[in-house]
Amino acid sequence: MQFVEVVDQMGGPDKATPSAILKQMKVDGLVLSHVKSHLQKYRGELKKLKDQEAKRAESNKAKKLKQESEAEEPSTSKASRSQNEPTASADTEAGQGLASDLIPDNVKSVLAK
Repeated sequence: MQFVEVVDQMGGPDKATPSAILKQMKVDGLVLSHVKSHLQKYRGELKKLKDQEAKRAESNKAKKLKQESEAEEPSTSKASRSQNEPTASADTEAGQGLASDLIPDNVKSVLAK
């Protein structure tokens, strides 16, 4: 039997023990230290794959949330802003400069003439 098949039959890499794997595999010349080492590497690789998958899933989730939030927000184009927001030229035409609060009233009367 193959190593991975034996480990799966025993309930996975966390439940399988090196001595039980060695007995089940029945391979001449295979020693316990080799099985221990291989099991340790196998567990490490599985953990690495799970971590990568978790990162990928988290990244996909974040992208999806970002796309959903962008779809919910109305786009503010220049045309829609210009209809809703006063411009400097409109303020000037109405006699209200951008800094009109800073100009004293007596100066405003002179400028208005």
